[in-house]
Parts: sequence; C-alpha cells; structure tokens
Amino acid sequence: MDKKMIATGRRGLSFSKRYSPRDRRAIGIAVIVLGIFTFVLAVNVYHLNRKFAGPTTKVIGSVEALYPSRRLGSNPNVAYRYPIGAVELHTVAPVTEEVFDGLQVGDSLPVKYLPDNPTTNRIDLPAVNAERQEAPYWMTGMSILFACVGAYVFIKACQDHKLGITHRTPRDLGHVPDLHNRKELRVRGWSSQDFSKILTDFRKLYDDCCENEIAAKIQTLDDGTLRVTFPQDVPDRLFPSLINYAQYPKGFEPNADSILVVGKAIISGNFEGNSDAKLIGQKAVFYVPSDDRKYDVVYVQIGEETFSNSFASSRWKKVEDPRLPAGFANLH
Repeated sequence: MDKKMIATGRRGLSFSKRYSPRDRRAIGIAVIVLGIFTFVLAVNVYHLNRKFAGPTTKVIGSVEALYPSRRLGSNPNVAYRYPIGAVELHTVAPVTEEVFDGLQVGDSLPVKYLPDNPTTNRIDLPAVNAERQEAPYWMTGMSILFACVGAYVFIKACQDHKLGITHRTPRDLGHVPDLHNRKELRVRGWSSQDFSKILTDFRKLYDDCCENEIAAKIQTLDDGTLRVTFPQDVPDRLFPSLINYAQYPKGFEPNADSILVVGKAIISGNFEGNSDAKLIGQKAVFYVPSDDRKYDVVYVQIGEETFSNSFASSRWKKVEDPRLPAGFANLH
C-alpha cells in the first residue's frame, strides 16, 4: 500500500482564479458593451466636430462659476452664459486644467454655436478646440481596447468552462479546520502520481484563501483505486469543487468513462448551496453524475435523497434521477 503526503501554502489570487467563468463571461460582455458605447460616442463627437468646422455663430459670453475637479482624472467645469439675440443661455462645460487656471468669474469667454441649434455650443478657445478635435481618435482607441479585452475575457472564460475550471474562489471561506473530519475521496482511473499533480493544480486555484495549509494523504489500495483523506481538513465549500475538478482536471485527457471520483463528508452549514437545515449533520456522498454535459455540477446523495449542486446557480436542487455513474457502488 503506497502512501504520499502533499502540502502547499498560500498564493496570490489572479483575476481568473477569483471569478468563475460565468462571472468572467458577464464581465467580458459588459466590457465589450462599454467598448461599443465608447465607439458610438466617438462617432457622435466626430460628426459634431464636422458641424462645428462649418458655419457657426460666434459671440462673447461670460464666466459665471468655476468648479474644480473633484476626483483624479476628471476635468474641472466652467459655468457660463452667452447671448442669442435678446436672450441668454446658461450652460456648463468641462475644460482642461490649463484653461481652467486662466479663468476667473466675470471673465469674457468666446463661444460659438450652431445657427440651426443655438443650444449646441462650444467654448471658442484654441486649447478647447484642439482637445475636441483629438477626442474622437483616442476614444476610438479606447473602444477598440475595451472590445479586445472584453472579447479575450469572454473567450478565455468559455475555454475554462469547457475544461471544467468552473469554480469561483470564495474570498473568505470562514474555515476552521476539523482535525477529526471524516472527509475522504475514492478515486478510480488516476494513478497516485497523476492525482498528486491534480491536487497540486487544484490548490493553485483554491488554497489562496485558507490560512492553514491543505494536506492530503493518498493511499493506493489493493484494487488499484485511491483513497484520499485530509488530516488537516479541507474547507467544506471547496470539497464539491475538488470532486468536480478531479473528474475534469486541466491538462489531462483520459477516457472520461474510466475516471470516477466519489467524495464522502458530513454536511455542515458551510457547504455552499444547501438551504435545508435538516441535512446538517448527515452523511453525504458527492459525485459527478453520469452523462454529464455541463461540467459544472456535482450530485449530493444524502440517504434516499439526491441533490444537484450546480456551481452556476450555487444552490442545491432535489432531483428524482440520481444518475449514478458506472462503478459507483464499488467506491461508495
């Protein structure tokens, strides 16, 4: 009987490890939408610049108030009025720091507006005009950057989901190790060396939030299967994720039907997704169901009941068909 002990410590979290593929897909879509919005805004500014390059009416307005920038990266604002025939219009516009520093309340201010739409106006200063002319180009560049970053995040999240990396690392596991825990895995299809590598890769994704090291003891049994225990415990919230990851580890391409990972544990209130207090304290068996096509679910069998624990919904849902995988009875 072969035994091996593995331990690892804390590591820094990356963006892809902190957020699930589902979350990252949503973030990617949001960034792409931001890129589209920025591009539309750039096009509007470009067309407005072309209008102001044509006939305009130039008048002299006056500064009414000055508003310094309130946060880093924002422009100060100038409130001013300008005449249109017998009436005056009041408006506020952002300016550069250079222009802002040269203005005082009551100063005269050159303004130009479109004859067919007098409310569409601009401060007629060289620095302001130059900034307006440059705006469509840098805004277009930003829109392309947003679109590329959003597309990369979305595509990478889809690839990770397909590979089975479907878990979001909790920021605070609130885990107090139970040295007398009864968690264990029974594994078929992996050698002890392969499973050691799988555990190491899993820890790179998930042990960042654990204040103590996660230790695993791997035993090769006489029938060739593995028994994995955790002398220093493993967080309850990570236990289902470990089973799913061990079934679909990144970087391995075995025959899916040859792999079977079954976990056993006592249900506590820290198992994410369980809302039934009656299940706490009961023995549970965790496994990936047969004919799995979603790659982000683990089934939980407690007595005569079976629940679907989907990482996408983070909620246990009772199912009628337990979808027991082949060989389940031998490892159960």
